[in-house]
Amino acid sequence: MAEEGAIADAERGILQWLCRFGADSAGPSPTKNLRLETIACLRSYRFQIIAHQVLFDCIWELRVLPIEALRRELPVRLVRAGFPDFDLRPYFEPTEMGAAELAVLLRRLFPPNDGRPV
Repeated sequence: MAEEGAIADAERGILQWLCRFGADSAGPSPTKNLRLETIACLRSYRFQIIAHQVLFDCIWELRVLPIEALRRELPVRLVRAGFPDFDLRPYFEPTEMGAAELAVLLRRLFPPNDGRPV
């Protein structure tokens, strides 16, 4: 049971990180590249929490948008997906989470023995 909670927390943390960065129009950047790699890595992952899966599916569809457009469009997509009361505020709050912390969360979802690169 504790492991399930840790997985749900990892999913939430990763989604929060993804919601804080959009595809910037200024060209490639380490954060932009890491964001796109993370989204691609999660594409075949089945989230334990349905709301997390729906949020990720919306992020996947909007993955190339700048952050301002992502923030505008995510609520609309969530309503269309049947989640009109989804509270996005925690997902858009500032964070100091960097690449190392993100990698730790990804390892919780994809332990090293499952063959996926993290």
